[in-house]
Amino acid sequence: AEDLPVINYDNSRKYEIADIKVTGIENPMYEDYTILGFADLQIGQRVEVPGPEITNAIKRFWRQGLFSDVKIAASKVEGNKIWLEIILKERPRISDIVYSGMKKGERQDIEARIGMVKNLQITPNQMDRAKTIIRKYFDEKGFNKAEINVSEKPDLSKENQVILHIDVVKKNKTKVNTIIIEGNSEVKSSTLEKAMKKTRHKSTFKAWIRNFLRSTKYVPESYEEDKDNLIAKYNELGYRDAAILWDTVYTSEKNPNKMDIRIKVDEGSKYFIKDIKWVGN
Repeated sequence: AEDLPVINYDNSRKYEIADIKVTGIENPMYEDYTILGFADLQIGQRVEVPGPEITNAIKRFWRQGLFSDVKIAASKVEGNKIWLEIILKERPRISDIVYSGMKKGERQDIEARIGMVKNLQITPNQMDRAKTIIRKYFDEKGFNKAEINVSEKPDLSKENQVILHIDVVKKNKTKVNTIIIEGNSEVKSSTLEKAMKKTRHKSTFKAWIRNFLRSTKYVPESYEEDKDNLIAKYNELGYRDAAILWDTVYTSEKNPNKMDIRIKVDEGSKYFIKDIKWVGN
């Protein structure tokens, strides 16, 4: 290979771009003009070397998240003209995806949610996003203590390709042991518990009868919705200023596999309709 021209990095100089060549990518998904669009450099453009135009072009390539290495070199310099070479290395592509620790239906659901398929380029952000989506999926099913691992291993039979491994250890479902509501003197705890549509317990006889055929799994998102449902019940009964002062969810001392929920409410005053006037009839 020919030696690259020597660039004096102590003093920058203006050059006119005579040509730009893209190298380093085999079977690219994008045409050269699209890749050059990432760089925002054009033939005939005057740039400072070294200077901000080249530095910013490299930064734009990194922001795309598609490349594991980016270099811009001067392949030739004549007078005030410069020939640039953009040397890229693509991030690896997925040759296969291996799932473990889940049922067939769960795997199919996760496949649809994460949108990862063979031949797709894999980036750290995509792996983090997949892990977040999978964790949310199992949270919704009550497996809040599930261990999720998304990793890649080189496919030794294919160059620059990896096998994606998605491993899940579901562990036991997290269930609610009991719900304790404090600060309510006007509205019964049982009434407020009924307003919580998806967060239930069976720690008392009445609650066991009420929720006999219902699940007591603890789902964080459903619990957040049920706190709103609790306040909505207060509003429905005329307590327009009712509010939750604080709440906490913690591992039950009696049953380490279940959660206790404690909610402190401020009921406020009850409002009544004093008068109704009809206008325009």
